[in-house]
Amino acid sequence: NANGVAELGYVWNSNSPAAAGFNSGLYPPLNQWSFVALVVQTNQATLYLYYIDPITSQPVLNSAVNPILHSNEMFNVAGTIGTDPVAYTARVFNGYIDDVAVFNSAMTGDQLLAQFSKGVGLSGPVAATIGGQPQSITTYAGNTVKIAATGINGSSPFTYQWQFAGGGNVTDGGNISGAQTPTLTITGASTTNSGTYKLVVTNPVGPTSSSNAVVNIVSPVANSYESVVAGLNPFAFWKLNETSDPSVGGVVAWDYMGGHTGTYQVGALNGFNGIVGPEAPALPGFPASYTALGTVSNTANSYVTASAGNLIATNLTYAMWIKPSGPVENWAGLLMDRGGAGEGLGFGGTVDGTGMSELGYTWNANSTWSWNSSLYPPANQWSFVAMVIEPTKATLYLMNSSGGIQSATNAVAQDSETFGVAWHIGDDAQGGTTGGRTFPGSISDVAVFLSALSPSQVTALYNAGLGNVAPPPVTINIAPAGPGKVTLTWSQGTLLQATNLAGPWTSTSLTSGSTVETTNSSTFFKVQVQ
Repeated sequence: NANGVAELGYVWNSNSPAAAGFNSGLYPPLNQWSFVALVVQTNQATLYLYYIDPITSQPVLNSAVNPILHSNEMFNVAGTIGTDPVAYTARVFNGYIDDVAVFNSAMTGDQLLAQFSKGVGLSGPVAATIGGQPQSITTYAGNTVKIAATGINGSSPFTYQWQFAGGGNVTDGGNISGAQTPTLTITGASTTNSGTYKLVVTNPVGPTSSSNAVVNIVSPVANSYESVVAGLNPFAFWKLNETSDPSVGGVVAWDYMGGHTGTYQVGALNGFNGIVGPEAPALPGFPASYTALGTVSNTANSYVTASAGNLIATNLTYAMWIKPSGPVENWAGLLMDRGGAGEGLGFGGTVDGTGMSELGYTWNANSTWSWNSSLYPPANQWSFVAMVIEPTKATLYLMNSSGGIQSATNAVAQDSETFGVAWHIGDDAQGGTTGGRTFPGSISDVAVFLSALSPSQVTALYNAGLGNVAPPPVTINIAPAGPGKVTLTWSQGTLLQATNLAGPWTSTSLTSGSTVETTNSSTFFKVQVQ
């Protein structure tokens, strides 16, 4: 953190990156005593950090959960207190340690709070605290929205009640009926769900309210690039068109599909800094005024981070638009994850006559980096690039106005790989913290699909950027609605009807969901979409 203190962490599962790479966000304060604990269970591990605030004299109770499976592990073979017994002197704790206890059970939050309370002289129940506040979200209509408060500590029992302001599904007092767990789930969200949410946690001391989380439900622009991406149901989709100043820290990069919110690092650039994205009229699939992520090579923290947890994929697609500002150095990252064995899309080790590196990818336990794609994105021009992983091959795509549609296939078996643990957009963390593997240029509309998109689907994405969007298919559903009646539903367009298949066809004023009487021996319907 800003004080140079590393977060609390732990090692388990045979030194798995999914455990050692877990980000707890728990930073013990300097020059004062804190109570810390690690509780390992089969389905999760929880880190605790409790201390007394020196200003308010009130207890600060924080915890963080890593919700992954934990195997049986050997312990206490050669324990050391205050150091990690490896050949690095930097792994010696700098400070004081007292009263170390090991329990052969998973202690409860109440049991740990009782120990802390005894140590600091608290008596009676302790008010509930919310360490992980619910986060705001912007997403497309129809998606499932989840808002959660985490790190809830204090004296049990707890009761939970979500509240809403802004319209839709509200009962007396703003309480949402049935929303009485730490996580609120909204299935098939619509614009009526846009508004402000908060969680009220009540324990024997009384109620504690979370901070507000703003939910913004939007719809893709019709016949745009984003509409085609959304139609393919991506796992994650960062448009990267934010305009808040990244240098202040904590600026959000919204995931419009999966809720895997990213964070601009302080050395990154965006619309605030005048970074221009792919735009109409050159690329009609995008708005006429659009911004993008700007990343700068050899500059610390010039990228966006995001995480979806510890996931496994056999079929996977990464797709995005990029505009190099000049020659790209070997091994620069576009969407790389070093939280596991190493996977992602970036650049390889061969350069062309202009000094531009070829597109490359990392998979198969970090073993594919030496493969040569011979795909060289041009500088100062927007290109569409994609990586498609399948069990029998990996394919890279490069598409732009100067080179047309190009691809290269590595026809070797591709394994099931861990991904999404610690993404860097515009960087490869393998290059360290100084930006040695940071991409120089602009990046826009990064999408992750949990499937291997077909060549036609990848090409359709590129064409959508060019403004060449095929009208989506339309289906009319006809359902009985009682004697002599049927109900017609369709997704979009104008309903036409005729008493003969050959016509003439006439336009109706009916809207989807209308019920009509079956007054003719036969009636034909079709929908016209423009």
